Amino acid sequence: VGALGADAAGESLREQKRYVEARPLLERAFALLTRIHGPSHFQTLSAQNALTDTLVGMGDDVAAEKQARALLATMQALPDGHGDHGAARSLLAKILVHEKRFAEAERELNEAWSAQKMYTTHIDEPTDLIRDHMALYAAWGKLQLVEQWRAELPAGAAVEPGS
Repeated sequence: VGALGADAAGESLREQKRYVEARPLLERAFALLTRIHGPSHFQTLSAQNALTDTLVGMGDDVAAEKQARALLATMQALPDGHGDHGAARSLLAKILVHEKRFAEAERELNEAWSAQKMYTTHIDEPTDLIRDHMALYAAWGKLQLVEQWRAELPAGAAVEPGS
């Protein structure tokens, strides 16, 4: 299976939450795309993001954090505003919340919030980051901050995606 075939198959399995099956395909896709295009190519970064998300889904926090930090470093090194606009930091923050490293997760989410305000390209990004802040503060037991972030949700936006 080639890079794009492995990536497509892995993405499909990841979306079905079949993480154990998705992981080797996404690892293969990421390795091949890195070799073909280099680490900062869009397809490579997309594959790395999918692999990281799969590792999160599997509960492999150590591997997920390593991939998330590498993804963030690559994104930040891209020139002329083409770097991370919050998504990589948000993914890292989700891992840190799961590990109960709340203060570090808060720093990452606040950086993500600042970045997305400057570069938002996807309509759901601000709402997703608001939800991520709410999840952080709920896990941390800071319910007043949950409510402050809930007030930031756009009118009609569901508290949970898809609800």
